[in-house]
Amino acid sequence: MDGTPDVEEVKRFLWLASLSPVANVGGPYSGFGMTPITFSGSGTDPDGDSLSFIWTIRDAAGQTYGLTGINSASFFPGNHTVTLVVSDGNANSAPSTTAARGQTVQLSPFVQDRDGQVVAYAWRQVSGQAVPLGNTASPQLTFTIPKSFKAGDLVFEVKVTDNLGGQATDQVKVSVTR
Repeated sequence: MDGTPDVEEVKRFLWLASLSPVANVGGPYSGFGMTPITFSGSGTDPDGDSLSFIWTIRDAAGQTYGLTGINSASFFPGNHTVTLVVSDGNANSAPSTTAARGQTVQLSPFVQDRDGQVVAYAWRQVSGQAVPLGNTASPQLTFTIPKSFKAGDLVFEVKVTDNLGGQATDQVKVSVTR
C-alpha cells in the first residue's frame, strides 16, 4: 500500500500457463447503526484444490485491514472498498472488488515470469460504464469512479509481455455498489 488515503491497491499473480481459481467477493453489503456487516465471499478452483481467502478492506479514512484464511469478515457499517483473492497454493484468483462512487481504485498486478522478465503492460476496460483511465501502459492502472456512476460492474484486462515475447492476459472485475 502506498499510504494514499483514497487509493485501493489490488495485487494479482499472473502465471504464464496457469489455471487460476475464481473469487467472488459477494455483496452488495449494507448495514445500519453499529451492527457489524458480514462480508461473505466464495471461491472455486478448476482443479478442485482447497482454497485460502485473502481479504483487503479499506475504509473511507484510508485505513486498510488485511485478513487471511477465512471466507467471511465482519466490520462496522461505513464506506468500504472490499477485495477478495482466493489462492489454491499454486495460483491466485483475479481479485473480486467492490467500491463506491467517488473512490479512486488502483489495480496493480504482481507478475511472476518463470523464464524472463515482464517488459510491457497494456491495460484496457473490457466492459461497464466507461471511466477515464490513467496510464494504460503502466504496471498500475488508476481510475476514479465518477460520482454520477450508476451501480454496476467494471471489467479491466491487463496483457503482459515478457522479454522473450511471451504474453499473458487476465481480467479483474470491480463492482460499484453505490
